[in-house]
Amino acid sequence: MPRYVPFAILLFLGALGCRQATPRDLAGKWVMTDDRKFLPLEVRKVVGTIVLNANGTFSASELPLFFGDPKESPPGATSGTGEWKLAEKDGELGILLAFRTLSGQQPTYLPPGVALNEDTLRKSPYGAWLNIRRAWFVGPRFILFYIAGDASETVIEFEKK
Repeated sequence: MPRYVPFAILLFLGALGCRQATPRDLAGKWVMTDDRKFLPLEVRKVVGTIVLNANGTFSASELPLFFGDPKESPPGATSGTGEWKLAEKDGELGILLAFRTLSGQQPTYLPPGVALNEDTLRKSPYGAWLNIRRAWFVGPRFILFYIAGDASETVIEFEKK
């Protein structure tokens, strides 16, 4: 085997690993990981799921501590539907979520026809941000996550199933 073949393989794998997530990579069903020991007892048994559809819509079920302060009592889980979009915020790629329904009700803060963008996220209590990180040691996969509360609080992660 020529000496340059191992180098070419490493270069190819490195380029593959540096690829950013695309909407096609993210569309599908995402399920909360099993690391729940830091969650409050009231939401430790929820099975949080997010389904990102290729047409830009999503449904979310039982997202623990998604809205509100995790120190509030009682902590809850959020379910709803809406629109999603891949976006960049502070130099990081992530997912903007705009809830059109929340636990079966339509929030008045985000009426139909409102464009999904960073301004929408700031103005609406029903807009949210999901972070994306590369799952380096398991192939070309990604992890979605959000932080409940400030940066020192619980990180909720989702894997694609």
